[in-house]
Amino acid sequence: MFCSQCGTKFADGSAFCPQCGTPAAAPRPIVEEPVYEAPAQPVYEEPVQPVYESVCAAPVPQPVYEAPQPVYAQPTPAERVPNPPARQHATKRGLLKYFFLGIITLGIYDMVILSRISCEINLVAQKDGRKTIHYLAMLMLSVISIFIVPLVWWHNLCNRMGNELSRRGIGYSFGARHFWLLNILGGITFVCPLIFMYKFFKATNKLNKDYNVYGA
Repeated sequence: MFCSQCGTKFADGSAFCPQCGTPAAAPRPIVEEPVYEAPAQPVYEEPVQPVYESVCAAPVPQPVYEAPQPVYAQPTPAERVPNPPARQHATKRGLLKYFFLGIITLGIYDMVILSRISCEINLVAQKDGRKTIHYLAMLMLSVISIFIVPLVWWHNLCNRMGNELSRRGIGYSFGARHFWLLNILGGITFVCPLIFMYKFFKATNKLNKDYNVYGA
C-alpha cells in the first residue's frame, strides 16, 4: 500500500504511514459491475392452424338429368283407363245431313249443330285450359268486328281439335291449316268448303267417340 501524502510504501496492515504518519486510506470497496444479461430471445412457435371441416368432405351427389315431361302429354295406352262420362256426345254427324237439313231449315239446323260442337269441345279438350265461346255468341260478335271474329273463332277451334286429336293418340290429320286452305283459300270453289266440313265432322266424331269411352 502507498501513502497518499508522501508516496512511501508500507505494509497493508499499518494504520499510519511510517514516514509522515498520515493515516492510511480506507481501502476502496470493490464494486462488482453488474453482469449484463442479454434479454431472452422469444422462441418462435408455428401458429396453430384452425381445423375446419371441409364442406367438400362428403361427396356431392351429381344431379340426374331427367327429360322434361310436357304438361299436355299423351298417356300411354296402358295408362288410359275407361271412364265414360254420364252424358254421351253424338258420334254420327255427317256432311249430307248438315247440308240438306240446313237448306230445309234455312240454316237453323246448322246453327244448332255448330252450337253443340262449341259446347262439346270445352268438355272433350278441357285439359288444355282453353275456352271456346258459344257459336251464337260468335255470330253476334261477327257483325261488330266486321266478320273478323268468325275467322279467329274457326282458326282456334280447328287448332284446338287438332291438338286434342294428337293428345288422345287419334291418327287423324286435322287442324287450322285445313280451315285456311279449304274453307278460305278454296272458298271460291264449291267443293273445297264441303271437303272442309266433311273433315270437320269426322274429326268431331272421332273426338266424341274417344271421349265417350275415356272421358276427358
